[in-house]
Amino acid sequence: MMTRLKNLQVIHKKGTKVIKPVEHIYTKFEIESTAIQNYHKICSQMAIEQVSKQTIQEKEFNAVAFNIQTKDLKNIKEEIRDFINQLVEKYEAKPHQGDNTYQLNVQLFSLTK
Repeated sequence: MMTRLKNLQVIHKKGTKVIKPVEHIYTKFEIESTAIQNYHKICSQMAIEQVSKQTIQEKEFNAVAFNIQTKDLKNIKEEIRDFINQLVEKYEAKPHQGDNTYQLNVQLFSLTK
């Protein structure tokens, strides 16, 4: 996984640290793309690996299943995007001032068969 992110120049190693040379990366909204799907699979796989490796102090994992009305889905997705943007704007370190790189994954999908 890390090799692929290095090849895509999303990250690079400097000694023992992983550095993110770009401010932040967003995928386009509402686009069906194999490349974007593969990116999300890679990010999800990294989360699977870290759920057992990192300490509770180093990570935050949450999951919830809840019922919605389908007519609200568009608004829910917009609120998730707004939350992510607010989080990044508030906490992202200025270039070359961060001391750690974190990955935030958010998934919302139907469990109804």
